[in-house]
Amino acid sequence: TVLDEIGEPLIHLLRNSIDHGIEAPEDREKSNKSATGKITLLAQRSGDHVLIEIIDDGAGIDPEKIKASALRKGFLSQNELDKMSKEQLINLIYMPGFSTAETVTDTSGRGVGMDVVKTKIVALGGTVQIESQIGKGTTTIIKLPITLAIIQAILVNDANQTFAIPASQVSEVVRVKKSDAKSLGKTD
Repeated sequence: TVLDEIGEPLIHLLRNSIDHGIEAPEDREKSNKSATGKITLLAQRSGDHVLIEIIDDGAGIDPEKIKASALRKGFLSQNELDKMSKEQLINLIYMPGFSTAETVTDTSGRGVGMDVVKTKIVALGGTVQIESQIGKGTTTIIKLPITLAIIQAILVNDANQTFAIPASQVSEVVRVKKSDAKSLGKTD
């Protein structure tokens, strides 16, 4: 269930790494990098959390490009942007409708994305953090709790056992008096 919930955000983050992060082979070679970009997806348990990292060795996120795009699209004024730190500028990518893509492609530029990713992860009780260095790449870290608390479930007690049933699989809960219950089939 957790994988179902984070599948779409992960796909979006991988597409971002491909479309925004990894440079063209000739640009990579000019920067003394391998012509082939590398994207790594890591998942590990850390205490009572799961850490998922998407790491690319691409161009990194340029805060000045974000600043220019935010100004051009009217998200913030020049005065507001000038007061922001590098981290605050990078976090502008979480604004609904924000994109730095020059053209719309199959994978990006539609202005639908990082805001949806962050909203989904936060709804699961997690956080998203971005670390980026220009020319070296970007790491996106998703931190999720490793408890059933992220999945709404109905707990049912029967025969001295407790069962957790995902709420998404329950269409109705009805309270029945024991006197109204009837046995079907043979009972021993």
